[in-house]
Amino acid sequence: MKLAVSSLCLPPGDPSPFFARLFGLGLRGIELVPHRLGATGQRALDSGLLRRLQRAIREYNLPVIGFHGILDQHSDYGFLRDDDQREHMIQNLADLSAQCRDLGGRTLILERRRLGHPPKREDWWALRHFLEAVLHRIEAHGTILCLAPQPLAQSDLCTEARECYFLTNAIDHPALSLHVGAAALQAHGEMKHTTFCAVRGRLEHVHLDEPNYQPLGTDGDVDHADFRRHLAAMNYPHWLSIVQNAPETEDHLRALHRSVRYVQERYFHPDLH
Repeated sequence: MKLAVSSLCLPPGDPSPFFARLFGLGLRGIELVPHRLGATGQRALDSGLLRRLQRAIREYNLPVIGFHGILDQHSDYGFLRDDDQREHMIQNLADLSAQCRDLGGRTLILERRRLGHPPKREDWWALRHFLEAVLHRIEAHGTILCLAPQPLAQSDLCTEARECYFLTNAIDHPALSLHVGAAALQAHGEMKHTTFCAVRGRLEHVHLDEPNYQPLGTDGDVDHADFRRHLAAMNYPHWLSIVQNAPETEDHLRALHRSVRYVQERYFHPDLH
């Protein structure tokens, strides 16, 4: 397992000036949140920002591993019911996928999914058809779209790991996989052996997080020691990404440093192997 960090931990805007210090903290990759870098539902990332990121990746050997929160700027999934909005959103995700590829990234984490009402059968079919259309556009990029379980406060469609697993298996496309975050698994009572057995072979990416993206270890709600044991038992080989909000009243890198130490003690300590 390798340790990365989400750009959510940093102030909004271009994260490349922080690459050297992130590498110095022991981080070996960065995961970008497009809307915090200036991307919107109308366009993808600015070409000038892409060039600065590519230079920083080469200079500091800190690769972009992927994008997450790729639809977080949208308040709901109304585009599943509107053909024009749907086509626009499919193209927007295809553009982000191409930019993720150009930055050397692989994973596109599809998180918030809010309908605003209890999901109906037709909502599930609409989500499936939407995903199939996106996958058709991105499969040549070599990127992987990952469904992610989410707390109920953030999503009401496909919220649990088991639902994400069933939908991923139903579509069965090589560019579709799974992501899990510690906070969502804990919230749904899915931090257990059966969950990890089910997702084994499909799990592409992992977030280390707390409820509401608080700093790691803030209140002890998430059992990170148990999470680590499950990941180790399934021989999970990919990235672990620290995801937390940049604090408003403290230096963001100081807060991130504490979380890095927390992760190194609970996930990478030599006595754990």
